[in-house]
Amino acid sequence: MPRSILWCSLVFAVFCLFVPAAVRAENAKVTVVITNQGLDVEKKAWFGVYQPDHHDSYIDYAYSGNSLEVPAGTYDIGIIFEDDAVKHEKWLTGQALEGEVRQTVELGIKTAQVKFTVTNNGADVGAKAWWGVYPPGERDTYIAYKYSGQPMTIVAGTYDIGIEFNDDSAKVKKWLPGEKLENKVEKTVELGQPLAEVTYTVTNNGAVVGRKAWWGVYRPGKHDS
Repeated sequence: MPRSILWCSLVFAVFCLFVPAAVRAENAKVTVVITNQGLDVEKKAWFGVYQPDHHDSYIDYAYSGNSLEVPAGTYDIGIIFEDDAVKHEKWLTGQALEGEVRQTVELGIKTAQVKFTVTNNGADVGAKAWWGVYPPGERDTYIAYKYSGQPMTIVAGTYDIGIEFNDDSAKVKKWLPGEKLENKVEKTVELGQPLAEVTYTVTNNGAVVGRKAWWGVYRPGKHDS
């Protein structure tokens, strides 16, 4: 074999060995841009490539706007979006992936930016109170919660808001039913709960007994608990 032909064969073999997978005919380069209300959600969402009807384990995944490579074929694409209390899943089934594939997927989720500040006698109680968002009429399980003054992102809609205050032995629960949460909502909720700071010191023969004695506060006439 002529030396020139041999060298050409070797160069071609090396080229085929190191050529990026994206340009090989048997692979597909997939890019999915995920938007909500027209804006790229970036790392708040990722997409995964799955075997058709096998949604328990992806072949590969990437965040919105990034690319991945899979052997050319037909797949299902799963999209997972998470932003604070907003969680959304969307499926594109039977997608033929060949060559370079770029697709934009709009989620169309309306969200609300919500913040409740809990006060007692005009002062923010901070971490002594939290507020939870509940489905209307639900009282046992919240969708999400935050402490007083902390913001939350949630799917826009109508909810019940539960507020719980806990300061030592002082406990207060309050409900705001039918709250319409859209766009940006900021509200202050006043508890109006009078509090008393009480200290009793127990002594014996004039000496403080410390942990040898304790005192409790009971309802009048209720001394059993």
